Amino acid sequence: MAPAEVNNDNEKLVFNTLYKTKPQKKTCFKFNFRDTVRISKLRVMFRKGYEQTYTDEIFTVKERIGRQPPVYRLADLAEESVSCPYESRYHNSLKYICRGNRPSTCLQQALITSDTKQNGRFRLDDDKVSGTFTVNISSLTQNDSGSYLCGVQRNSELDVFSAVELEVEEWCCVKSTTINGTAGYPLTLQCPYPRQYQHNSKFLCKGDHRNNCTKMAVSQRRFTLQDDATSSSFMMKITALEADDAGTYWCGTDSQWRVGNYTKIELSGML
Repeated sequence: MAPAEVNNDNEKLVFNTLYKTKPQKKTCFKFNFRDTVRISKLRVMFRKGYEQTYTDEIFTVKERIGRQPPVYRLADLAEESVSCPYESRYHNSLKYICRGNRPSTCLQQALITSDTKQNGRFRLDDDKVSGTFTVNISSLTQNDSGSYLCGVQRNSELDVFSAVELEVEEWCCVKSTTINGTAGYPLTLQCPYPRQYQHNSKFLCKGDHRNNCTKMAVSQRRFTLQDDATSSSFMMKITALEADDAGTYWCGTDSQWRVGNYTKIELSGML
């Protein structure tokens, strides 16, 4: 059809012929929610073939977006986010979150508010377009499990709340071992590590959780560290066990505490 032949009667037909919508392909996702993944590194010119092509850090799939190709939103394993929706008329109101289920004291005991944005392990991001504020909690422990209240302040009325239940599980991939010792006798703890971390500093620390532990080689003279790069492990030798040595230990070579790069040791049996 020539351009001169287009008129009011056939213009819709011409438009649909030229710009017809292609049928949308169904998105096929390879990964499911909460799957653990690594990110491939960008290929650059002159990259050595023997170098690792993916990150050491492991992430979880947080959201799947139906595009071509599929898009995934990822979250750090040591971080969790709590999403709190609100009505559009409150987009300029104060937002906050607290632990427990008592609205009357929630603002006074708020862990973080939209005025502070960042408070220790807590960060609040307010997306006014979608009407949702998100609280990110880093360095999660099982003690963070429990009930939370998302609050939106209303000056002349009672604040608006939504309840959230957070359950934190111990990481699935942490190597864990239990060792029995006897007071007065020596003991050797073995800590394997990824081969690519053989030049990193090694550590052994004691504490109920990896985020709050004391490095033993620094604080105790009875502890001696010996590295064996050929076996990709190091030994921590304790000259003479004491009753107070019982407890939880963490050893590794990665200060970022990536999954699989450290070992949890339960030492007990001191008599």
